[in-house]
Amino acid sequence: MLCLLFQWPAIKSQWSNTDRKGWFWTISAVSVAYGTIMEYVQRDLIVNRSFEEADILADAVGAFGALAFSLTFFLEKNKKPESKHA
Repeated sequence: MLCLLFQWPAIKSQWSNTDRKGWFWTISAVSVAYGTIMEYVQRDLIVNRSFEEADILADAVGAFGALAFSLTFFLEKNKKPESKHA
């Protein structure tokens, strides 16, 4: 859900599809990195918290699920040129 919120500026902008795709990919990659870092922080710096690979996997699935959703629904569709029949 947070990925979609951070992708919102690109969704509501007049950016090109290329710029939007770049933003969507960046947000997803940063989200996976953040989730991974937080697992290490929990393991090393917070008492009574543990490190779990399954949490990293869940973060990645969520981030790339949001990426897939955004790439599917929030890119402008190319309009087909009108065909001129002679």
